Amino acid sequence: MPITILKKVWDYCKNDKKFLVLILVLIVASNYLENYFIKMIDYSSNHILVLISSVLLYIILVFIVGYGISITNDWINNGTRLPKINFRKIASYGIKGTIVIFIFYEIQAHIIDIVCLPLHFPEFDLEELLVNLPETLHMLHAHNPVDFAIFLIAGSILFYLTGFFMEVAVAKLADTNSFWHSFNLVSIFKDIHSVGWTFYAKEFTMVLLAMVILTYFQNVHVNNATIDFIITNVFEFGIYVTQFIGVGIAYKHIKEKAMEKNKEIH
Repeated sequence: MPITILKKVWDYCKNDKKFLVLILVLIVASNYLENYFIKMIDYSSNHILVLISSVLLYIILVFIVGYGISITNDWINNGTRLPKINFRKIASYGIKGTIVIFIFYEIQAHIIDIVCLPLHFPEFDLEELLVNLPETLHMLHAHNPVDFAIFLIAGSILFYLTGFFMEVAVAKLADTNSFWHSFNLVSIFKDIHSVGWTFYAKEFTMVLLAMVILTYFQNVHVNNATIDFIITNVFEFGIYVTQFIGVGIAYKHIKEKAMEKNKEIH
């Protein structure tokens, strides 16, 4: 159940409340700096500033991705709290992870476009469709029902399949710190097959729904700037941690299956 996932995330985060606040502040600051540098790149005409801001933007991205993969690694290895900041480890995970995620995301986008573009639908993202239900329902009314059904069914299948491979690729990187392990598609296929595609889909869906629930809470506004700021960033951090713990949850089952198989052989 998604609530079970959220409870696991909360228990994991709250074990060291002071460190939780520190990481939350660092991630929030990183996100705001990232947005600042993106704006600078968009509007600055100074090439040196563009270069500097681009480098800083990548450093921030490396930190965010690297720490996220550190969370995945910690969860796979039965961690019980947010991992300490290890800059060398974060840099290694972050540099490799940004490349792995970018490549798999681009592959996913191009595959899903095969369904979306001919039917004149926007890029398929199941989380966005669930979060923005009014817009999703509007698409149903604005398009042919048959086209919408094809978009939803085919898009979901492709989203899940490509999502499985992307998730296991990131998990392999977290587990081995090997860049090339993330692109061993045969090994990834066998990993997913070892726990069962239905089981993996269920785990994937529970994590996805947990993130959707947090996104709904994140979008709550009380017309107070300070409180709205806290709500937005706390739940955004929750989504971030849930995403990377979710990668570890399913991969732990894969490793357990592999250990069982090794015991049977010996």
